[in-house]
Amino acid sequence: MDIFGGMDATSCYIMPPMQIDFGCQMKIGKGVFVNHSLTCMAAGGITIDGGGIAAIRTGEYQLG
Repeated sequence: MDIFGGMDATSCYIMPPMQIDFGCQMKIGKGVFVNHSLTCMAAGGITIDGGGIAAIRTGEYQLG
């Protein structure tokens, strides 16, 4: 069973522990390193992209 909606398992590394709600709404890109104690509430969807600069994006979060 896959935890995430998408992940490049050959080039990503995630250090436990982690707590994620709605992991199927989360995508992790190529070359991502996640340090310990990751907590995500991904009901609106979260994308973490790797590369030189990390970016964490969600499409449905509204301020105010």
